[in-house]
Amino acid sequence: MNKRKHQYLFGFFLAWLCCGSILLAEPVDEACEMAHLQLSTVVGGYLHIQEGEFAHGDTLYKGCILTLSGDKTKVKGDYHPADLFYPFKESVRYRDGWRADSEADGPDGSFFRIHNSSSFCLIEGRWDGGDDSDASYVPSAESGITVKCAAMKK
Repeated sequence: MNKRKHQYLFGFFLAWLCCGSILLAEPVDEACEMAHLQLSTVVGGYLHIQEGEFAHGDTLYKGCILTLSGDKTKVKGDYHPADLFYPFKESVRYRDGWRADSEADGPDGSFFRIHNSSSFCLIEGRWDGGDDSDASYVPSAESGITVKCAAMKK
């Protein structure tokens, strides 16, 4: 991890500890912290964190947006989004009240939405799954995971 990234994360957490969440409501803080802690376990990826707005369906939400990007040949271990976030039965996430309510999976990515009683997260993984019709095609090593969390609308 480079020095600039350490400084950014240190500043982010210092602001978080001293002042609480800068813009987000409390339930979202917990979801964003969970996402950050999980993505920060991936060795060899670059993690970008921001607060902002994002659309889901016809609704605009305010929350956190975390993007992990990297070269899948250099990232250590498996970092499929489902392995990191999906609330499988008996998992910690499941025991903490998270459930999945929509999902899609394909050769170039995976998407699912998880929620608890107060917030939700959209998790999307993207990678180059190759081309089954062209044996000479070499897939890109770039891959990434984007997590967007916000409070549930009442």
